[in-house]
Amino acid sequence: MTFDTRIVWLCLAAVLVTVGVLLCLQFLLNRSERAMLYWGLGKVAGASGAMLVGLRGLIPNVWSIAVGNVLVTLAMTLLMVGCRLFNGQSVRTAWIPLPAGMQFVVYLLIDALGGGADLRGAVAATFIGGLVAAGAVSCAAAERVEHLRWRTWFIGVLVGWVVVMVFRVVSAALLPGSGDPVGDHVSQFFSAVAVIVLSLTNGVAFMMMSRERIDARLTAMTMIDGPTGVLNRLGLQRSYRELGRGGRPVVVVLTDIDDFKTVNDRHGHAVGDAVLGRFAAVAQRTLGAAGVVGRYGGDEFCLLLGEATVDDGHRLAERVRLAFGATATTTGDGDTVRSTVSIGVAVASNRSGTLNEALKTADAALYEAKSTGRNRSVIASDAGDRVD
Repeated sequence: MTFDTRIVWLCLAAVLVTVGVLLCLQFLLNRSERAMLYWGLGKVAGASGAMLVGLRGLIPNVWSIAVGNVLVTLAMTLLMVGCRLFNGQSVRTAWIPLPAGMQFVVYLLIDALGGGADLRGAVAATFIGGLVAAGAVSCAAAERVEHLRWRTWFIGVLVGWVVVMVFRVVSAALLPGSGDPVGDHVSQFFSAVAVIVLSLTNGVAFMMMSRERIDARLTAMTMIDGPTGVLNRLGLQRSYRELGRGGRPVVVVLTDIDDFKTVNDRHGHAVGDAVLGRFAAVAQRTLGAAGVVGRYGGDEFCLLLGEATVDDGHRLAERVRLAFGATATTTGDGDTVRSTVSIGVAVASNRSGTLNEALKTADAALYEAKSTGRNRSVIASDAGDRVD
């Protein structure tokens, strides 16, 4: 049975140029995502290289062998640079031509030493496999910082690329004649078809990763309190559900700035907003990665701690109270405004009710803190009964 690999390469060129144009158009719609431009240009460069490789025997060898394969390697370099840009990692654009230039030099050496298509195919697969592996490592590192479901899927596609390239290297070493890109060897045909499938899937993954990130950022914006930069009530409710998943206990710390109305009346709302921002900053700095901070409404803030006890919550409340009391806000007139905060601490879980129900318990403790002198933290009387 004869396999027409030339047709497969030309089909690959058509697929790549189509996906490349779509990615470039996506960049024009969202110019802040520079990775799209590199991915699009990479696909177009790959299409040019695949077309030249597919025309081997019909055009001079220097174009179909040297230029074609170098363009394919340049394409993979651009794709991997796009990955690093998308992942927020540093890129030195001056190094982009380096892999393609190195491959071109290696090809000249192969020709000078009388090497054939199998050796050239193994070299091309090695360069491409190395670049793709670097892209997979880049994406895996980024996943630890920002989880994107489509990027996880994309890593799998990159692993598929590496597997195909390893297959091509092994085939070139063990099966004479399999390295000729337009030969009729079955291994060359099936690896070329696999490249078409992978090119389509990673193009889809590029666009879906970008869309997923945009959607995530838009969702996050709806959950942030503008004046303070912490979570709003909607964000608190979502965090409570996540922290309490599986019935795990969640410590709820409800705070209220003492005499906040007096601050607004005496110094104006601009100073009041500054006091709110100062408290939010103090709470975030004190809490760190242990939980989340949100503005529940007015001058009330809520702190949520997962996998913690009510005693952990009370210790945190005291640290926040003391840290906030040690800071001050300076008005435009040079006056210094110092404030204190009263705090109620409770513990609950999704199994025992919603965030609003948990806040009722914390609010009772907050009311006790207010009525017994302010500037203190109180544990809810029934908090101990809620700890599992």
